Amino acid sequence: MTTVSRILGRTALILSLGTVAACGGGGQSYDPESPEGQAFEYRHAVMLVAGVKQEFINNMAREQVELDEAAFAQATIELAVVTAMMPETFENQTLVAESLTEPSVWEEWDDFEARMDGAIEATAALAEAVLNGGFAEAQPLVVASYGTFSNCSGCHNSYRRSDDED
Repeated sequence: MTTVSRILGRTALILSLGTVAACGGGGQSYDPESPEGQAFEYRHAVMLVAGVKQEFINNMAREQVELDEAAFAQATIELAVVTAMMPETFENQTLVAESLTEPSVWEEWDDFEARMDGAIEATAALAEAVLNGGFAEAQPLVVASYGTFSNCSGCHNSYRRSDDED
């Protein structure tokens, strides 16, 4: 099995587990048919896919896995599309117990929105780089110490509850 096949298999597993987790295996504290439940599941799914794409891109850019330029390009383009979807996932300003979103997202909307715009611009620039110059042009945008994904951690540090807080 190639490294790319293992990563894709792992991605499928993560996404299927994420779906089960989002559905709560029947033990969730919210009604998945409610506007709040649907908003949570949508936001969770978009963020999960973005995280999986980001990890895949990082691993290739940092040469931790074998390079597959076509898969790298596809992942960067998909990440840009998913990142552009993120702001709409916060339109429903409600939370459920399973959410890692801090209420401060809506209290500090202007800052949150600016950070989100930065993430959208950064992932769009990454997709543009891969389309114009392939892996060679896109790789430096990923591996720079404050590269494309610094926007993600900046927002998470301010507006995301730790997984182990409950």
